[in-house]
Amino acid sequence: LSEALALLKAATLVLSEDSALMHMAWACGIPTVALLGSTRADWACPAAADHVVCLHSGDLPCGFCMEETCRLGDTRCLQRYTPERVAGLALSLLARREGERSSIGNKPILREGGAT
Repeated sequence: LSEALALLKAATLVLSEDSALMHMAWACGIPTVALLGSTRADWACPAAADHVVCLHSGDLPCGFCMEETCRLGDTRCLQRYTPERVAGLALSLLARREGERSSIGNKPILREGGAT
């Protein structure tokens, strides 16, 4: 645990699946992009954190299924997030952080499709 916290202190941004490291990152105030897949966002993501984007499956008919193996035989809840979209969200969080440091102010959390 202490090694993980030491690594997080040096991080500018965390990109993670639903894991202890993800929770530690957002709890420490580090900009975090979380890829949740079948995990319920209402259980795994902070309710009011403007430094976190949770990409989740809540907008899909099969969303938040909490299944380890997809009953539909695929991973559409994750495959729809392109590297470009994830990178764009990460860059937005970093820009927001820089804006806060420049006293520009906070913006509301990113909400787009399956992102909260």
